[in-house]
Amino acid sequence: MKKIKFIDKVIDWTVSFLHIGYIPLGGGSAAALATVFIYAAIAKCFLLYIAITLAVNVIGLLLAKKSEEIYNEEDPSRVVIDEVGGMLIAFFLVPPEILFLISGYIIFRVLDIIKPFPANLLEKNAGSCGIMLDDIVAGIYTCVILHFIMFLI
Repeated sequence: MKKIKFIDKVIDWTVSFLHIGYIPLGGGSAAALATVFIYAAIAKCFLLYIAITLAVNVIGLLLAKKSEEIYNEEDPSRVVIDEVGGMLIAFFLVPPEILFLISGYIIFRVLDIIKPFPANLLEKNAGSCGIMLDDIVAGIYTCVILHFIMFLI
């Protein structure tokens, strides 16, 4: 049996977002929902929000490929750091009000599932880019839609 290294455990805890990704049939949705609460908690401190958003996305880009090696599978479902990063991007300059938090969650999950262009192409990339970039695009699209809703209201 392969002995699991400490660093692999740290990577596992990180990319699975404290093991939320291990929730059967919904780890990505659970991680996205947890991110809504995190955003609501940090939204008032813009610099903290920016720092966390950048850190999560950079860490995801750095570790997602390594997670494929650890789990010995391509784009493992338990890797949910991409949902966290995408959701954080979705809320850029969006007030942490219940309407926007719920709307953002629903819009992001729908876009993450249907993968509109170019997310559908980016997902096909190997390694970290394939894992992270489709969710980053979904986050950008969600952000644009939320800002459009804010404009209308």
